[in-house]
Amino acid sequence: MIHRSLLILLVLFAALGLAGQAAGQPPTPNRISIRTVDGRAEFFDTTTGETFTPRGANYLDFTAAPNGEAVNWMLSPGRFDPEAIRAAFQLLHGSYQYNTVRVFFDHCDSGEPCITQPGVAGLNPAYLDNLAQLIQIAAEEGIYLILTSNDLPGDSIYNDLAQRETGPQMYGYRNVHFLTLSGVEAARRYWEDLLTGLIERGAPLPAVLGWSLLNEEWMFEDQPPLSLNEGRVTVSTGRTYDMASPGQKREMVADALVEYSRVLRDQIQALDPGALVTMGFFAPAFPNETSIGDGWYVDTASLLERAPLDFFDFHAYPASDISLGEIAENFGLADGFEAKPVIMGEVGAFYDRFPSADVATLRLMDWIADSCAYGFDGWLIWEYYGQENAPDRMWGLLAENGLPLFSLSPLAQPDACTRAPVLVANVALDQAVTASAQVNEEPAGQAVDGTSLGWSSGSDAPQGLQIDFDQPRTLSQVRLTVAQFPSGPTAHRVWALRETGERVLLGVLAGETRDGQVIELNLLAPLTGVTALQVGTTVSPSWVAWREIEAFEGDGPQTCIATVNENAVIRLQPSTRSQSLGSIEADSRFLVTARAERENFDWLALNGSGFIRADLAALEGACDNLPTEAPARRATVPVTLFVRGHTATSGPIFLAGNFGANYPEWDPAGLEMISPLGTQVWAIRLELPPGTTVEYKYTLGSWETVEMNAACEDVPNRSLVVGDRPMTVRDVVLAWRGTGDCAE
Repeated sequence: MIHRSLLILLVLFAALGLAGQAAGQPPTPNRISIRTVDGRAEFFDTTTGETFTPRGANYLDFTAAPNGEAVNWMLSPGRFDPEAIRAAFQLLHGSYQYNTVRVFFDHCDSGEPCITQPGVAGLNPAYLDNLAQLIQIAAEEGIYLILTSNDLPGDSIYNDLAQRETGPQMYGYRNVHFLTLSGVEAARRYWEDLLTGLIERGAPLPAVLGWSLLNEEWMFEDQPPLSLNEGRVTVSTGRTYDMASPGQKREMVADALVEYSRVLRDQIQALDPGALVTMGFFAPAFPNETSIGDGWYVDTASLLERAPLDFFDFHAYPASDISLGEIAENFGLADGFEAKPVIMGEVGAFYDRFPSADVATLRLMDWIADSCAYGFDGWLIWEYYGQENAPDRMWGLLAENGLPLFSLSPLAQPDACTRAPVLVANVALDQAVTASAQVNEEPAGQAVDGTSLGWSSGSDAPQGLQIDFDQPRTLSQVRLTVAQFPSGPTAHRVWALRETGERVLLGVLAGETRDGQVIELNLLAPLTGVTALQVGTTVSPSWVAWREIEAFEGDGPQTCIATVNENAVIRLQPSTRSQSLGSIEADSRFLVTARAERENFDWLALNGSGFIRADLAALEGACDNLPTEAPARRATVPVTLFVRGHTATSGPIFLAGNFGANYPEWDPAGLEMISPLGTQVWAIRLELPPGTTVEYKYTLGSWETVEMNAACEDVPNRSLVVGDRPMTVRDVVLAWRGTGDCAE
């Protein structure tokens, strides 16, 4: 929904050079172009003269197809949702200052709802209508698009033409597409029909930052001609190459891709003069061996100086099997590359490799900042939504109430090459670790690195490790991700070392566990002054290992602690006949969560699992009002809120809302936030009951300075649903009533 008048929009579009043109009129010049400054190529805004750094997202909308596969039907007739797209673009650009979105225009390549239809010549008019409308929405919302082709449509006249030279020396599909005259001509006709159709519809092509000839270029290495070791092959260039020579084979591929790029770029620019053209690539598998690409042949180093592309689009993801430096070397960027801009058109954090959104965001920040040294000039996150049904699911920008959306944005991090301060809820992340034993390939540090790589002792139980915190912590929860094969019964003990020198058993965890399972140890009353965490395994059917160990802080009532006066047996249930979970030595201390009375004995419930007879221990702390049975869940969970003002504020930001009896009710100055990192990001941590829904707003201390939107209008209450584990919320305020642009 557009909130400005039509007159203002027309003036704005004209100023930006993004308004659509009528069919047949000369195309409007592109606003974003490329220049060379001090020997380095860069994008720049031709109107303002400022450097333009592409920062944004890949926008897709995966839907489950009848065969169960996830399909990106975003542009398909009947599924196209222009209002959802507009809302996303408004959020990206209007709220967080992102400027670029990458879209696949032919993921749905062949079929009734797709860009081509079987037996029908040309492109689907209804599909092109939607693509033209997408470009118009981008123009209106200040977003520049990179429109990428995933492939030639499979069941189409274009693919039929491309396959004509298939034979014993030329395998079909990718190899014949890129290496033959018929393949090049098929692609040329496809792009001619695409741009002609968009121009006929008046699509504002200046909103297209770049046309990407392919999402990712690759060929079959195990099929002809790349699999041949003898004979001679002639390709689209007219040259013939000796397949017995690895050097000539590599030269053949490079020459053919240079020709492919030249022909298609000439065709695109004949219809859209001044258009920028690129092509996408994942990392080649040499000189550093990698599983990226699964054996498909890619060679970018041979193209950097030769390919007639305006910029390169290289894709690289953290937590790959080789480092960023090795990936850059495989691309040909080991020493940097400055002749043309290079963007990272796909960069994201795999959902199964990072345990939480905040850690995934931190790792993406590091990865992006480190990539600047290799010549990268822009970054597009994969992807906006982070959909559950998407292949290779990622942490999307909208995860955890938009935590990545805020933290990775130009608003919060103006310079992508300098990582902005980030507060991560997991206080065990990247802390010092020592272990009883470790496998060289799976060191102890991987238990707290925020990925799924994990630590392995390489030995049977008992084994364990210790995490030393950088400062005393108030622990409220420990979360452990299991690394175990086979599944079976395990027993673990989690201890805290305190600054007082005492060692306190936080809990016993016993039961059937399996690989990838997450075990949570919730402290009903957080323990203060914790300097280290120890996790020991006494029973396991496999070598002792953990994928990840996380620790979280919180506030709450005083803790009840018991000290045993002699060696005591830990029972699974409050009974002397119950299964033993081992024993605890005299003078050991443990957290008490509840009391129970069985068999004429009083029993003390340990956190997690287990009971110890009360007559064997002495109590201290808040023990008078212990429940008579162990509660099923925490009474509250820690929720940390971060907010950044659109403009700097000279004083603190306050939080007002309906957070329950422990907090002021809608008091505009009731909850003062702090700026813990000395930045314009303000934070506060609350303890809220799980399962509740709360509403809130930010102020500068009064309702006369409450938050507003960019148009200085009132905004609805923010809301969140409190989960059952620690939460982090990231917000941004666009304006304040009575201040700045909203001053009366």
